Amino acid sequence: AALGLIGCRITIPLPPRVSSCVLGNALQREGWLLSYQSKYLVERNWIQICLLGHAERADLEPLPRLLAARLNT
Repeated sequence: AALGLIGCRITIPLPPRVSSCVLGNALQREGWLLSYQSKYLVERNWIQICLLGHAERADLEPLPRLLAARLNT
């Protein structure tokens, strides 16, 4: 089912032990393109999930589990 999101941005502050660049690169290798490389985000150790247009729930469901797994290692 479509979530009906248009122009949604979610900012996730990461704990100091997790580098936003390392996490962002790892997620990119798995096919997820998140915002994490700007000076502003790097300085704050944040990543951003940006959704443009309609998103299918099934397409997004793996992301929270993947983030949790990466944050708990």
